[in-house]
This record gives sequence, structure tokens and C-alpha cells, in this order.
Amino acid sequence: MAGLAAAIAARKAGLTVSVVEREPNPPDRPGETLHPGAGPVFDRLGLLADLERLATSRPLGIEVLGPNSSRLAFGGPVGAPWAGYQIDRRSLSKVMVEHAQDLGVEFLFGEAVRSLDCAKDHVSVGLPSRTISASWCCDATGFSNLSHRKVSGRMQSLGPQMTVRYRYVADGAVCADWPRITLRPGGWRWQAQLTPSRFAEVELSQRRGFETARNDATWAYADGTWRVSACPADQRVFRIGDAGGRLDPAAGKGMLRAAMSAMMAVHLIHAVLQRSIGADKARTFYSRWFRDWVVQDCRELAPLVLKQGVWPIVGQRPRPDAV
Repeated sequence: MAGLAAAIAARKAGLTVSVVEREPNPPDRPGETLHPGAGPVFDRLGLLADLERLATSRPLGIEVLGPNSSRLAFGGPVGAPWAGYQIDRRSLSKVMVEHAQDLGVEFLFGEAVRSLDCAKDHVSVGLPSRTISASWCCDATGFSNLSHRKVSGRMQSLGPQMTVRYRYVADGAVCADWPRITLRPGGWRWQAQLTPSRFAEVELSQRRGFETARNDATWAYADGTWRVSACPADQRVFRIGDAGGRLDPAAGKGMLRAAMSAMMAVHLIHAVLQRSIGADKARTFYSRWFRDWVVQDCRELAPLVLKQGVWPIVGQRPRPDAV
């Protein structure tokens, strides 16, 4: 999501863009329930009509089951409640790729990045087929954090080690208009209806809680630990989306952070190329803006998860003040 948003925003700004994607056919990923704030963001990208067309439902909020069960509405003015977007991520990605291609973005599918080298005035991306030289690079590699591994920097942990697992099933027991999250000690379970016959299930737990279930091939696994980059922008690289930082996906801001960080990075890159801001100032601004956003969300989330008892291990809890 972050990479596609950056590509579209960059082309709309008149920049030349190449997108490198390791997977020839990107797999399904969780994150199908979008906050109502996705509407204005996708409108800026020229994709609001597609977002509304692809939405299988427009949930008005989230059903929460746990110690304090309730229905949490997204909000909005009286008589005009805000509605989110329940959407299939693969369908959304396909539309975004097609939109980017129509704008003139070059896509290199099935290419794995072998090297990433930053010089004073450019960045070189080494691929099996060729080497791309560019003024700037947006790292949208998510959990793999390619630029941290190949250039510099590190991710800082904001809490205990957690694991997310997810799958798609043919039946479920949730209402299409209200995705459900069930809170429990050590994590939560998320259920949402994507189509009349397709349901998403996502669970988060302390890593050791899933070890005995890894032989179940129906689940896919990902790192769910809260993290933020020590330096979201350095040298010639802007780290966008999950590559810059991630929090509990149940907060519902993952997609917003992905798209908005991509658009902010492109805005600053364009400003540097237009010589309206210096490169050092752009990197400093982005790093502070991104980290402040993640840390503020961490401060707001920490009391909620502690109240619900999902961080039961003494001394292992969200640490917003650590950064």
C-alpha cells in the first residue's frame, strides 16, 4: 500500500518512478477494514471512486468483545455517521497498480533487490536484471526493512515480542456491517466479512503462544511487535508505512499511515528537487513527523491495552517514553 501510494503521488508530481516488487503476484495480507479517513486520502490519489466501488460493505464501527464489550462507532455528525471501507486488499492493489501504470509508473515484478547503495547525490538499486540509479528511494518493504539491513539504521521495539497470524475462511459468524475484535489476555482475535462467502481472521498473541500451532498450514504469520525506526529518513532513503514504524494493527491506522507517510515523503522529495527545501531539512522533518506520530499513537494505545489486560507479563508493556 505504501509503495503504490508513493508511486502514484510521485507520478502526479511529475517525477519518474520505478517500482520494484519481489513477488510476481503479491499475496493476500490482512488490513481489509479501512478507517473512514481513507476516503480523503484516496481522493487525493485519484482513487476514491474505485475505493467506493470495491468496498463490499461500509462498516460504521467495530464490535468489541472482552471485559468491557461494546460497539465503537467511527463517529461523525448527527444523522451522517462516518463509514469505513471493508475491502479485499488484492482487488485494491490491482486497481492501484493499474492506475499507477496509466500514469506512467514502471513496474518490475519478480525482482529481488540485491543491493542498495546510497551516494551523496543518488541511490543505486541492484537487481538481477539491471541497476537502477535514482535521486531518492522510498523503502516500502514493510516488516523486512530492506533499507535498514542494506544501508543503515535499526528498528526500536516499543513493547513485548508479538506475532500476528491470519487466514481466510469460507464461513464466519460476524455481521458484515460490524467487524469484530475479541480481546483476551495476551492479544486479540479479529473477524471481518469480506464477501458473502469469504471471511478474514487475524489473531495477535505473544510469540510463544503460537509456537504449537505453526504446523497448521492454513495460517500465515507476521511479526506483530510494536516498532519504530530510529531514523525514518536518512541519506537518500525515506522509510514509509511499516518500514518506518508499526503499532497494533487493531488500531486501524496501518493503511492510513502507509498512504500518508508515502505522500509526505513524495511531497518532501519533490520539494528538494525543486530546491525549495534542503535535503537535510527534509530528512529531519520527515523523521520527526513520522516518529512523533507513532509515539503519540503508542501513548494513546498503551493505557487501553493495559486496561484490557493484553500485556500480562510484568515489565513487558508498551514503552512510548523509550523513544
